Amino acid sequence: MIVNLMHSQMHNSEIYTSGTRTEKLLENYLLNELGIELLAEQLFTGNKLLHQSMNLVTKSKYTELLGRSDGKLTNSFLSIKDVINISQRRNDRVIAEAGRELEIIVKTIGSNIHRQGYKKQLAKMTKLKTELQKPMAKSLINKTKQKEIFEELFVDIDNFKELMAKRDKEQLGRENSQSDEARRMITGSISNIQQYLELMSIMKTEKVYAELLNKLNDLITNSNSTIKQRITRRENAKEQSEAVQQTEEMKESVKLPDSGESTDNKKKVDKALMN
Repeated sequence: MIVNLMHSQMHNSEIYTSGTRTEKLLENYLLNELGIELLAEQLFTGNKLLHQSMNLVTKSKYTELLGRSDGKLTNSFLSIKDVINISQRRNDRVIAEAGRELEIIVKTIGSNIHRQGYKKQLAKMTKLKTELQKPMAKSLINKTKQKEIFEELFVDIDNFKELMAKRDKEQLGRENSQSDEARRMITGSISNIQQYLELMSIMKTEKVYAELLNKLNDLITNSNSTIKQRITRRENAKEQSEAVQQTEEMKESVKLPDSGESTDNKKKVDKALMN
């Protein structure tokens, strides 16, 4: 019996872990006597190539730059939210109305887009910039008398977008071609070794073939279990994140009562948040 590796759902690091664990297992056997020396060499070569490929990605010169740029972008986004919130509390009706209209624009795109991954964040920030640079939105921004805060956001969006493009261009080709080939070598050789061992365990009287196949199956079962756990955690985290975002957006959409309002009004607000 052969346990198949869930390689299509595995990250490069997980493929590499499975490959190196298989390599360590095989080191305990006389591969030439078992007849799998060439298959094992293909596995060892794949492990080396994938390790090199992963090092290329982690050593990107743009990783640190993107981290700093993301921090600035987050601060700029939170700053315009502060401007919008403060504007709505101004006694000047023109400014207060402008703040309310701008809040609608931001909420349409997303009030918490700064918490998303780089690609999703950039896509939504770019969309927000487009909306805020339309004539009507420009007029609203001018009414808040805080135009420079919004201009800072636009500059930070452009800088982040430029760094993302440079990072993607740097990684394009050098990581994909090498890592894809290495993944095929690792998963292919593991599968071929399993098939060979299964065949030999039927044809030969030596128990070593079945023994090694069972150990390899156990190793793959453990790897698959880890993948399933990661997928479950990711799905649960996604559900929790969406629930939190919906709750926060609902809180922002409901005007909380002042301290002088009646208890009945407060109960109404609490009920709205719970539904």
